[in-house]
Amino acid sequence: MTSAKFNVATCAGCGREFNPPIFGPTYDTCKECRTGNSADAQVNPDAATPSAATPAVKLDATSVLVAVNVLVFVLMVLSGVSPVEPSAEQLVKWGGDFGQVTLDHQWWRLLTSTFVHVGILHLACNMWAFWGLGRLAERIFGSWPLIALYLLSGLGASVASIWWHPVALGVGASGAIFGVAGGLFAFLKLKKVPVPKDYLRKNAGGLGAFLIYNLLIGAAIARIDNAAHVGGLVTGALIGALLPLRAPWEDGFLRRYAVLPLVLGAIVILAPLLMRARIGFAEYAKADRLVRTGRYEEALPLLQDAVRHQPNLPQLQFELGFVFMKLHKNSEAEAAFRKVLELGPEIVGAHFNLALLYRGDGRLDEAILELQRAIAIDPNDPKSAYLLGLIYLQKNDSAQAVRWLKNAVTLRPDYAEAKDALAAAERQSGQVSR
Repeated sequence: MTSAKFNVATCAGCGREFNPPIFGPTYDTCKECRTGNSADAQVNPDAATPSAATPAVKLDATSVLVAVNVLVFVLMVLSGVSPVEPSAEQLVKWGGDFGQVTLDHQWWRLLTSTFVHVGILHLACNMWAFWGLGRLAERIFGSWPLIALYLLSGLGASVASIWWHPVALGVGASGAIFGVAGGLFAFLKLKKVPVPKDYLRKNAGGLGAFLIYNLLIGAAIARIDNAAHVGGLVTGALIGALLPLRAPWEDGFLRRYAVLPLVLGAIVILAPLLMRARIGFAEYAKADRLVRTGRYEEALPLLQDAVRHQPNLPQLQFELGFVFMKLHKNSEAEAAFRKVLELGPEIVGAHFNLALLYRGDGRLDEAILELQRAIAIDPNDPKSAYLLGLIYLQKNDSAQAVRWLKNAVTLRPDYAEAKDALAAAERQSGQVSR
């Protein structure tokens, strides 16, 4: 894709091959013929092309960006992060975009998250996709514009992601890569680029297929952050559409590069979206820190304020219910967990905590029902099986107690509490453990 030599022409004056500029006016003669220099003519130094047109040292921006992504991954692995399945905590530590942390004034995560990847396969796929796109974009736009396009698209992707689902953890370069693809697609489709039609059609069509395919894949797989893809795509397309068809050494230099701070300004205009998403999350972040240290009384008003601003986020409702439980406010806790299940019926922890509340209030049949629902969602959860065995033991149903406690020990052989309860249930039923 990046090896086609579309900018090779034959000089009408001397017949030699030469490279006309990709941008700006096209020529049918080489530089020597245009400046009066030929095989039998002396070069006129004053008429030569300015040295800025062919810089002595060219930055390989594509390689630099790939190297930065790989370097971050290597440093992560050397620090002890799994190269295959890093934990969420490790990803956040290395700069992942996590709503309640980013929105609590750690804005730098919007950019650093674009260089953090979830394992070597994630990194390899992204860098493979970027390599071809980056080479083509760098050839058309230039090195520094490519870097700006990548970074601004990554920033736009993070803004869109955190606005759409502010409690999710976002990492990876895919949003920035979508921006590069979007910038190329918009530029090739909207500008009269002086390249052969077949080459233009091939690359524009290939870019369109890449974008559509990956957006469809993102829509089909819940784990893929399509909001970031769309945010990066829109940002990159905006840059590609606004970039003028001028070479950096021509008189359009300022116009060419002025568009980049303009796009950055457009992203800054999106700040109200971030601030809207942030409402309630500053309180949530503070409350979460308090909960982790057992300061539930202090955390409660902060969580209540956060829930008032973000009533439809099950994570907030769940933490509020947990704090109510710790403060022995069972009716308020029950209402919070019921709200969690309205928002996310498959959240096992809400069923489990409701069962704990009902058991404490002596509502054993309701507790059993909630645990059965939890086990139907996650049959491999030993905690639900253990609690269900305890409740049956409390109801003097030793046969069912033994059944579920054995299940808990099978699922987790080192579950000491379940083993002790199982021994008690077997004594009650007259069974002998083997």
